[in-house]
Amino acid sequence: MSEPTPHSPVCLTGEYILDYTMECLQRHFEFSAHGYRCTTKDLWRVLICAAARRQTIESVCSDLTDVPDSNTVRGYIAAQLAAEAIPDIERRCNQAVQTQLPQWLLQQAQEVALDLHDEPYYGRCDRPDLDNWVCRGRAKDGTTHFYRCATAYVIRKGARLTLAILFIKPGTPMEEIVQRLITMVQALGVRIKRLYLDKGFLSVAIMRYLRLHSLPAIIAVPLSSGDGGVRTLCRGRQSYRTQHTFRNPQHGEVIVDLALARTYAHVRSKRRRATWCAFACLGVDEPPQRIRQLYRRRFGVESNYRMMEQVRARTTSLNAALRFLLMGLALLILNVRVKLHWLFLRLPGPGPRRVASWKLRLDRLTRLLSRAVERHYGVLIHLVASPMNL
Repeated sequence: MSEPTPHSPVCLTGEYILDYTMECLQRHFEFSAHGYRCTTKDLWRVLICAAARRQTIESVCSDLTDVPDSNTVRGYIAAQLAAEAIPDIERRCNQAVQTQLPQWLLQQAQEVALDLHDEPYYGRCDRPDLDNWVCRGRAKDGTTHFYRCATAYVIRKGARLTLAILFIKPGTPMEEIVQRLITMVQALGVRIKRLYLDKGFLSVAIMRYLRLHSLPAIIAVPLSSGDGGVRTLCRGRQSYRTQHTFRNPQHGEVIVDLALARTYAHVRSKRRRATWCAFACLGVDEPPQRIRQLYRRRFGVESNYRMMEQVRARTTSLNAALRFLLMGLALLILNVRVKLHWLFLRLPGPGPRRVASWKLRLDRLTRLLSRAVERHYGVLIHLVASPMNL
């Protein structure tokens, strides 16, 4: 039984949050600037402010008064970020994100979700180029080219925490992505109670890997999958479980348990329409409706990606390392927010430890960060312009 949380009010300021985030970044990244107008702290302040405002470096520098020029900031960043440095940036992003994980993650096995996130790219790419990191995908947001990252999340006690980040190079097999993410999660000492994977991870090689390592998992199965046998199983009026054989020309076949859950969807005419959800179950012996309820927890990952887009700085740069750094910075800010909840916003009283998460919502956190940077540099409040000749 946990000890009661004492009542000890504290004042959490924007300056503290900014300094806390910068200290974490400076401890894990080796960015440096030693100019008479631009220092290392200036680089991080500008990047954090751009993330909090969802703006570019140019717009942030033009809105502040006593700040280094945007060309100077971009010059220092571009000189220290090259495509060959992306694996090192990935390692440092993981170290920074993982330092914000609470200790209670190691106390018991956790439910972990794996997912992919695509950042749209609207430029040209040279696919044979070894330094190319632009992946192809289904059309979204007006493009089929993306910078892609894969993440492992844990969702518990209302907290969404990033455990591991991978920056994906074109042509990387999906089974390799899953293996690397699981290895990174287990290296943290986090025990995996159950894995949740979306339809993009449905493959014979991945299911064989999970079964070989005795990892319980629930994988969503598209009804329009190429094997042609899943949709034909969606019959009757009751949910049920059965076995299904998935085949692949390269990896052979594998037989897994399939949970078919019958549910209802509301159409525009406000009439209910029966639909089916299919899930491949590896080591999970639950009724189909219970499987569907468990998988619904994975949708918290999609919510986390939407939150990530709210704290990702914008850029039109062709530098892939910079784009991945901004993605890692956004995920770090989300983990910092959860860490601050457990450090400063615990609710007093006996029983399970709870936090007043509504006191530090993401929009409030971004405003506090932005105002802290504004107080440090000053904000442009008037324009100096020549009067028009009337």
